[in-house]
Amino acid sequence: MAEVEELLDDVTLRMPSAAEVRARGNRRRVRLRAGVAAVAVGLAGGMSWALAQGGGQQEVRPAGMHTPPPVADRNPYKTGEEFTEVADRDVPLYDTWHWKLDDKPAGETGDRFPRVGFNDACPVAPPASPDKLDQVAYTAVYQGDGGAVARHRYADYGSAAQAARELERLKDALAACGLGPLGTGADASYAGTTRGGPWLRVDIDTGPKWISVIEVQTGKE
Repeated sequence: MAEVEELLDDVTLRMPSAAEVRARGNRRRVRLRAGVAAVAVGLAGGMSWALAQGGGQQEVRPAGMHTPPPVADRNPYKTGEEFTEVADRDVPLYDTWHWKLDDKPAGETGDRFPRVGFNDACPVAPPASPDKLDQVAYTAVYQGDGGAVARHRYADYGSAAQAARELERLKDALAACGLGPLGTGADASYAGTTRGGPWLRVDIDTGPKWISVIEVQTGKE
């Protein structure tokens, strides 16, 4: 220790003044605040980028997902406001009766639902609806071999409720005439010997506000 003390006797020690001590302390605090501010700016920037990319409460739709377009009503009997005739070959039992579209339909082709069949084939059918229905009707008649006759009738209704009521009345008329279903579902076929004598087949196709009926009437099955 004596040797160290002898060495220190030759060294002049200079202590910093009080002002220098305060200045150094201020510089440390400035550097510390600058570092904290840089970290805060970095965090804020990262949060802003995350929000811009869909963070927070924003809903992000998975890739490949899209809203499907509304499905249009399937109606093969109309294009816009124009009726589409059923081709001869598309009338049921064409291979047997070889249908030809009649350019001069008979006067009774305007029979409205729920009546079915020609020449009172179903004489016990219920009368037409007493309500005035908002509907647009279309009729086409087809002649076949051996006096067979077919008819396509179509009706548009003002509402789905009207169409549903008329469909139920039509099915009641078919049952009253003695015709039974050949299949199941809304678009079923009905066939049998009518109470008036002729054999009759009735094919029903429906949409939300329309009914299509194709009748085939012959003297035999």
